Amino acid sequence: AMLSLRSNSKQSYRLHGKLHGHSGAIVRLQATDDGKYLASGGTDGTKAWDLHSMREIPGPTWLETHGATTAMVWVKREDNMTLALVYGTQNSQLVCWQGFKRGGKLVFEEVFITGPLIKSAEITGLAFDASSNRLAVCHRGGVIQLWTVADSMALKFVWSQEFKNYVPRAVAFSQLEGDERSVLVFPLYGGYIHTLKADKGTVADSPWHISTNIGDVAVNAQKGLVC
Repeated sequence: AMLSLRSNSKQSYRLHGKLHGHSGAIVRLQATDDGKYLASGGTDGTKAWDLHSMREIPGPTWLETHGATTAMVWVKREDNMTLALVYGTQNSQLVCWQGFKRGGKLVFEEVFITGPLIKSAEITGLAFDASSNRLAVCHRGGVIQLWTVADSMALKFVWSQEFKNYVPRAVAFSQLEGDERSVLVFPLYGGYIHTLKADKGTVADSPWHISTNIGDVAVNAQKGLVC
């Protein structure tokens, strides 16, 4: 079960509800920016939830061949308000669920599966930039890829970059530089954070060094903040 906590006027939290449905370990959670929907993933696959009704949103049944869900991101193009969820798996597959209204209610359908991506390794991080409709992907084999998300939700390959002896744990988009955002790559070990240029994925000369292992990241590109 997953617990939902809601704050009151005193900035403390109380139990709001419980979400039941997973039968295995939950390793990833991702809420939409407006807080309406939640995606959860783990050893028994992916589920989507309506946080207003506290109920599971109907979606595809989990297929064993996908492997455990290890990364996820909500996707909404600025020129297409359709909500979609892209998640990555332990088997190096990218899966996309697109939202549709049926009888006035939101349901999700699987619109594509790609993979394995170059090297068969667990996908460890995903990020989406709505201003450029770009999807960044990293996986345990040291590969970072950039894709453009078409209006149909199909993916168009842009570039790929590989690091030797480097395990990327997460990716994020940096502040806007001209018309593009560079991709930030955060490693599980070593603390060297690399910047990849948006046009060809070339590596910037001077990485950040924070001297610690990284479990996950949150980035506010507008304010230039990284947690």
